Amino acid sequence: MKKLIITILIFSTFLSPALSQKIRKEKVSISFTTKPLIPLKKAPKTFASNGFHIQLGGLEKTEGNADLLVLNKVYTAKKYANWWLEDPEKYDASMRFDKSLYSQPYSVTVKNNEGNIIFHRIYNIFEAESQPPVSDILKSELSIQLQLSRELSYLFSPNYEPKFDIKLFYVKKSDEHQDINSSLEDARKAIELYNNKEYSKAQQEFEKALKKWMGALKEKDLSNDKARINEKVTKGLYHNIIQILAILERYDEAEKIMAKAREEIGGFYNIALNGHRHLLKNLKMISKSKKENANFNFVDLEYDTSVKPLVQGEQPMRPESARDIRNLLPGSWQYMLITSEELPTSLDNFKHKEWKKNLLGDSTKTIFHISPDGTCMEQRGSWEDGDEQTMDDGLTGYWRFLTDDNDQSYFLFSFDEEDFENIKEHRNEISIIDVVYINDKKLVLRARNYNPDANADILYIQLQRINSIL
Repeated sequence: MKKLIITILIFSTFLSPALSQKIRKEKVSISFTTKPLIPLKKAPKTFASNGFHIQLGGLEKTEGNADLLVLNKVYTAKKYANWWLEDPEKYDASMRFDKSLYSQPYSVTVKNNEGNIIFHRIYNIFEAESQPPVSDILKSELSIQLQLSRELSYLFSPNYEPKFDIKLFYVKKSDEHQDINSSLEDARKAIELYNNKEYSKAQQEFEKALKKWMGALKEKDLSNDKARINEKVTKGLYHNIIQILAILERYDEAEKIMAKAREEIGGFYNIALNGHRHLLKNLKMISKSKKENANFNFVDLEYDTSVKPLVQGEQPMRPESARDIRNLLPGSWQYMLITSEELPTSLDNFKHKEWKKNLLGDSTKTIFHISPDGTCMEQRGSWEDGDEQTMDDGLTGYWRFLTDDNDQSYFLFSFDEEDFENIKEHRNEISIIDVVYINDKKLVLRARNYNPDANADILYIQLQRINSIL
């Protein structure tokens, strides 16, 4: 009997630290109010769509005459013979050995109740797959339309109130973790106040929780399982801190904490950390929507400053496979830089916001839409220049792609699709443009300048692919 009591005491001694650090999580929902990133003259109340799964938050879906009409089309996936990436380190060598690169385009068009196109984009998804996608689809229509729903709600809805689930971590039934667990109460109270739109009071409670969690984090000891703030507790603290910093719009701090957590813990924990990317992206959109319209530029939101124009001496990156080039072309392309006669020698003086300088005197922001179905259109202007973007009918037409016997690649444009039935006969009606460089993010074209008043015979036109804002 005495041995049994001693055994129980010893077992309890070793079990106590383990029991004191049972990490649990509690899910709570938080709602946000937004303003449309693209405010229209007449605030929409209803919408219609050919997409069964498309829903615009705060707007009523109708079958008849609606304020907005949303059209979506999903195209089949395409496989590439090689990896044509602006960032070659996006996929490591082992993944390239086992997998292939695929892309899948899809389009979205928004029209007002007068039938005018006010928004149009062609996106192209790029992913690595070890097997051909089922039914030639990388992402299902459901997945695409759910993302489009949230994106279009941010763009156009005046009554959108997105809701997110926040997972707060605590230590179950632990007297030595009262600081961490009392912070959970502070965060609960803060979220309740936030949902009631009592933002100042909510911020005070969030700050209280953050202070306790950050203080506890200073004690972390990742190498000692018996430490009060061991690795398990540290993981929970990082999750809590990142989410609350994001809610408070302290995005840079949240990013730094994420980077620190990746470095310190790593492994499968990084997958859990990636889940916060979705929250950060959405909350950044909400922050932008709250800014005064005069301080917000939608073109800048879509512009990727990490994509730089091609310069002289840089190795051209044009696929050898004509099929690869053809599959890379579809998308919405934003003009970055136009130079005469040759590529720039350096980017020392390149600033992406200096549109007039970058586009040889044309300050109008321009997007070129290349559709997989062989049609294309040029969109000129922006909501910042007027009230709504417009589609320029002068450059709505058709495109084809071909290579000659010397493996030179050409992008062909014509206003009349029948011109392509006999290219030699209609050569004067077709614009023939060299494809110098193309990958998943960048396109460089070399075109003859048909303007007799211009000083240059050749133009190098550099564009970057527009990706979804989420």
